[in-house]
Amino acid sequence: ARVSAVIPSHRRVPWGLQALLSQDVEVEVLLLDNGRDALRGEGLGDERVRVARLPWEGHGPTRQRGVELARGAYVFLSVDDGLPCGAGFLRTLIEALVEGEFDAVFARQLPWPDSDQVTARRLRAWTPPGKRPRRVERLDNVAALYRRESLLQHPLPAVPIAEDLRW
Repeated sequence: ARVSAVIPSHRRVPWGLQALLSQDVEVEVLLLDNGRDALRGEGLGDERVRVARLPWEGHGPTRQRGVELARGAYVFLSVDDGLPCGAGFLRTLIEALVEGEFDAVFARQLPWPDSDQVTARRLRAWTPPGKRPRRVERLDNVAALYRRESLLQHPLPAVPIAEDLRW
């Protein structure tokens, strides 16, 4: 299975870039750069990493443009300060997506070790522990895997924030 990871970032190479490139499925990483500052950091020379300079048009339209540029059958939407856990992270999401016949799935978010207690409590409530997939009526593009064809047929909405929830 081929996955395109689409990550908006204008400041730095995503913290989780090496973790994405180390997955046990084929991955390309597409960094969406608005061109205000040059992306900096290790990993930009890897042939599996592409940088697309795009104007920032909001979360939905900018990510949707990344989906259009993606080459994979699956699109993983994330953020530049997300850090995937484990080399089988994307394979697990693909399996849940395929077995559940879903258009999209999202992963549990863990707080950073230095997160405050309120943030940690909110993340535990938002994405509780457990390995069994469950149906929910909302997504979170911090770590979400979509079928690319679903996003092409039903684009992310042009809203100021929470395009994933509206989708």
